[in-house]
Amino acid sequence: MGNDFAAVIPNACVRGYEEKTSQKGTSYLIVRFEDQAGRPFSVCDKQTDRKSLYKRNTEGDLEIEISTGKYTNIVITGFTPKNA
Repeated sequence: MGNDFAAVIPNACVRGYEEKTSQKGTSYLIVRFEDQAGRPFSVCDKQTDRKSLYKRNTEGDLEIEISTGKYTNIVITGFTPKNA
């Protein structure tokens, strides 16, 4: 079956976010980041109340949960801005 892992991506730089609505009517965020090497990636955050943290060019530690199984899912569980 699947496994769950927690990880922290240090010094992730926010590039922006988009608010979306699922087919079930639930709101979520697609948050875009760059890592220290400048590689872009997008991650889902199911807690839309964190969107005030995702200001462009904000650096911080991104906490994620990785669930593996038939598919791999990565979701944000926390974001701590460096200058908070």
